[in-house]
Amino acid sequence: DPPPYLVTVFFGANDAAESKNSQSVVPLEEYELNLRKIVAYVRALGPSVALILITPPPVNEEKLEAHKKSQGKVLDRWDRHTSKYAAAVRRVGKDMDVSVVDLYRALGGGFSGE
Repeated sequence: DPPPYLVTVFFGANDAAESKNSQSVVPLEEYELNLRKIVAYVRALGPSVALILITPPPVNEEKLEAHKKSQGKVLDRWDRHTSKYAAAVRRVGKDMDVSVVDLYRALGGGFSGE
């Protein structure tokens, strides 16, 4: 099979959850290492493959908490924590010369609840 034309990597929203009961939680250092491995893998597909990293979106804690409460659950992710995962994506992009779509900043990371 020929390599893809474009690969987008959009991980982090679930990885950044702070629930001890969640299997999707990935520690920040491991998350960044995983991104670096993914970039290396995609680059090995060939120089014609375009790669874009996408930061996780910000967390609107007020709205998410209301939604979780309606399901009988508790809030398990916070914007201040997710911002660290977004920063890791930006760091990997800069270090490895990969384009980054900063969804975190584009959607107003650092929600004030308004």
